[in-house]
Amino acid sequence: MNQLLPKFKVFNGPAVADPTSPPAVSDAIAELPGYDDVIQRYPELAGASCVFLSGSLISGWGNERSDLDIFVIAEKDFIRKVIPESVVKTGRADQDIDQNGFVIAMGSLGGLRADIEFWTAEHIDGLIATARPRDEAYLGRLGRPTYEEQDLLHRLSMGRALSGQDWLDERKRRIAASDFAVWIAENYKVAGENQLDDLVGMFASGDIKSAVLRARDTYLSALQAVLAYDGDLSPGPKWIAHRLARAEVDDLWRDEAWRILTMGDCADEGWPMDVAHRAHGIFLTIEQRIVGHAPCGCAAGPDSVQRRLGVRTYRHEGDTIIADITKCRTGETGGYIWALCDGKHTEREIAQCLARDLALTAEDAAECVASALRDLRANGLVDLSD
Repeated sequence: MNQLLPKFKVFNGPAVADPTSPPAVSDAIAELPGYDDVIQRYPELAGASCVFLSGSLISGWGNERSDLDIFVIAEKDFIRKVIPESVVKTGRADQDIDQNGFVIAMGSLGGLRADIEFWTAEHIDGLIATARPRDEAYLGRLGRPTYEEQDLLHRLSMGRALSGQDWLDERKRRIAASDFAVWIAENYKVAGENQLDDLVGMFASGDIKSAVLRARDTYLSALQAVLAYDGDLSPGPKWIAHRLARAEVDDLWRDEAWRILTMGDCADEGWPMDVAHRAHGIFLTIEQRIVGHAPCGCAAGPDSVQRRLGVRTYRHEGDTIIADITKCRTGETGGYIWALCDGKHTEREIAQCLARDLALTAEDAAECVASALRDLRANGLVDLSD
């Protein structure tokens, strides 16, 4: 965006170079500024509860076009008084420290462009408090963080403190112990299932070019769901190559993901549906983790129960909603059974897993599964694998 804007009036500091001709900042990237550097440039920030750096430069992924992301955590009165005159507010209408708890400004530091975000400690603690610990039963989210709030959680989780180390460490601990990663993973899964539904329809209608493009979108959502579940709280696809390289996954799986993202085989007629099935498998794995299923090594067979491709699933107030032409709503047990309709479990194996993971007797589990599958088949949502 900066390249498209007219030149800024520069307040209380040296002129900023023309953004189309960036300075050589390799040394600045190698040696990021410390607290004293920040306070020398912006003395108004002394006394904040915490000042930390975050973003691509901290991750080691940045380049000479990267911004330095500075986060300032303080009380409202402090922020109202000390937003430096040497920075320019971005002017977004939603930036109200009283109403929304944050202000984003633009500045510069040590030859780098700087985004300076001001957040209240009260807002952050309230946001983290809406998430239950991950070791409690997953019953759905109480609130919906905004994009900016999700990005903040991501930046907090990877931040490098310049001051307020204890404050930042405690918030990192709370975020790691919360269910935010689960919530974000399920959001990506739900979005991906909507894309998968589009993909199936496009391919069936012969709109192959649209299906090819939708296949990549769907698989990208699947990858982000996996990364989120494992603690990567990033709210978008940026830096996906670096994030995949860092993820603890099998190299063959990583190579396959890269081939799909770069669409190397998309000229093959069956490529969109091959990608669809691979993404579908990832969504099922995420769903099974969410409902508490422990991997059991079951494999596809002639009697395995398979849900129909493209059926969307999400959670609301602790229940599972299966969204197709008609919607079905079920509770914890039904949601667990639905998650195991993955083409790898037979009816008997689903009952065995249900008894193990939800502590039911074998007889009760078998009866629950039989009843659930009758309803699912009657609604055209599952069938037996070929």
